[in-house]
Amino acid sequence: MISIDLLKSIALFQDLTPEGLVRITEHIAEVHFSAGDWIVQEGEEPAFFVIVSGEVDVIKSARGVDRRVVVWGAGDFFGEIPLLLDVPALASVQARQESHLLRLDEVGFRTLMGCPTLKARILKDWALRLGSLKATVCASPTPRARIIGERQDPVCHDVRLFLDRNHVPIEVIEPAQAAQVTGFSSAEIERMCPFVQFEDHSTLTDLHSYRELAERVKLQTRPHRDRYDVVIVGAGPAGLAAAVYGASEGLSTLVVEKHAPGGQAMTSSRIRNYLGFPAGLSGDELARRASRQAVAFGAEMVVARKVEKLVPGQLGDWHTIGLDGGDPVRSKTVVLATGVQWREHPALTHHPLMGRGIFYGSAPSDAAEAAGHVAMVVGGGNSAGQAVAYLAGRASKVLLVCRGRSLQDSMSQYLIDQIGRLSNVEQIFNTEVQSAEGTDHLERVTLQDKSGKAWQLPVQHLFLMLGGEAHTDWVKAVVTCDEHGYICTGREMLDVVGPKNWSLQRDPFILETSVPGIFAAGDVRHESIKRVASGVGEGSMSIALVHRYLAVSRADRIDLEKSSALGRIPSPAVNARV
Repeated sequence: MISIDLLKSIALFQDLTPEGLVRITEHIAEVHFSAGDWIVQEGEEPAFFVIVSGEVDVIKSARGVDRRVVVWGAGDFFGEIPLLLDVPALASVQARQESHLLRLDEVGFRTLMGCPTLKARILKDWALRLGSLKATVCASPTPRARIIGERQDPVCHDVRLFLDRNHVPIEVIEPAQAAQVTGFSSAEIERMCPFVQFEDHSTLTDLHSYRELAERVKLQTRPHRDRYDVVIVGAGPAGLAAAVYGASEGLSTLVVEKHAPGGQAMTSSRIRNYLGFPAGLSGDELARRASRQAVAFGAEMVVARKVEKLVPGQLGDWHTIGLDGGDPVRSKTVVLATGVQWREHPALTHHPLMGRGIFYGSAPSDAAEAAGHVAMVVGGGNSAGQAVAYLAGRASKVLLVCRGRSLQDSMSQYLIDQIGRLSNVEQIFNTEVQSAEGTDHLERVTLQDKSGKAWQLPVQHLFLMLGGEAHTDWVKAVVTCDEHGYICTGREMLDVVGPKNWSLQRDPFILETSVPGIFAAGDVRHESIKRVASGVGEGSMSIALVHRYLAVSRADRIDLEKSSALGRIPSPAVNARV
């Protein structure tokens, strides 16, 4: 129990009566943090803290950028804002150095508020701090990169999307205005465009190398070590969940993502059926929170890198993961969480207006440009429904085009109901897009229904959301996949291809592929449920199975050696390549 003498030594508690001090001790705990430890993370359940010694940073995330609001030291307190507003924590708090704090639960905080003097002081600070947080959120972040080029240029669009999704503050400057801010002449700008200028005024003109671009804005692109307990390929919901659980449970964890954390779910403007978020949250917000959480637990997040090769080791040995451009790493286990990519529209593949009004998915930065225009969404799944609901509040009109006869079999009912209530949304069924036309930007789209009737509509923004495809060609020679490229796991793997591709006497674990110690989770898995929540569930489950594999791998090796000696089972190296 906390001593009364300790409480009396802290200015905040000196106005409490002896009886009040005794009551407080029943609801208070001493907590200690090392430098860099997170005391509270934004979005967590709130608590009230008093700093006995040390210093802490208050960090607020605004538009994907973390900003330090204030530094607090001994005698300061925090946590009253969310408790008074009855909301989760509105900012994160991180220890700057070794820090000793007192933590009060909600009952203890209400006891403090029963003292008129303390209540007045806390409410005064509450108002000032709320204003400071508001100012931080409203302040424009200092751009870490300037994209110089025409906004509708496809290269500029892709670079902007990459930096946006990695939460790098940017500004886009048209060439005509660039001379005023870049320090280059108009002739130099015309010769270099499109290009990126960084904080140190250096430039990058080869905008096809996302790795170099990422390094220049200080994103991590290289692993810090050469061996890990688990390497996770892909940072969608499944990969991020695996990273959080792997790192939090003490496994050395590396995540490799070729673009940006979030995967296809990141393009969802509002996910309203995700457990625990009744008002919904965006895919971008979910990805940002999960990435922060994984890194806070110690996971490494490498972006702008692809896994080009996976060489399985003998049972219990290290698997080798080859990244593009080198930097091979070895890992005891691997989780394949590469998700799916948008299925390409056969009539619009490599269309010259891609990025100039035609988009795959519905990234917030692309959807925002549809304000006041006519937008068309093609697709019948939840992602398409979420895009329609988001666009309806910005575009003058939204057309939802679906080749099926209804949305009942492909979209959640809450989205069907929501779309049905939107007055500026028109639903068109049994119809497909035939072509798209425009000069420098999309102007019109040709549709055709199942009877063969074709017609044109004026459309300035076309969002294609035609479902996903698993791009697993790079790993098909290593693990068993079905005819559509989805990775087979567990007993389903044996049902699809038979037991000849499994080398052990035990059954494969639920998410284990045909190679022991290599797992698959999320949308890339055969017969997975294409929902964010199921991806998160499988990602977290994969780490539990990783622990099981590590515990039994020695026994597996002994069984395999015995069986091989009897000539019953071929070696795992043969079985791994199917």
